[in-house]
Amino acid sequence: MAAWTLHATTYLLDRSMAADKSMIDDDRAAPTARQLLRYRWSGLLAELEPAGELESLCALTRGLLAATEHWQVPGLPLYPAFR
Repeated sequence: MAAWTLHATTYLLDRSMAADKSMIDDDRAAPTARQLLRYRWSGLLAELEPAGELESLCALTRGLLAATEHWQVPGLPLYPAFR
């Protein structure tokens, strides 16, 4: 999960810093890159902190969440198949 989240950060962060755009280019409903990043960072932190694992990564993730708090993006809705 940590590797996957860091990998996603490398290709979503530049896009997210420029603007909050949908992950797809057509009119279908899709999350934005900012929503995905904050969701993934929160999820990673929720897994690592209770386990007491990878404290440096936890600190980085907390910092990223704090630095992007002003994005004020809504949380991801439940995926349609699971509603």
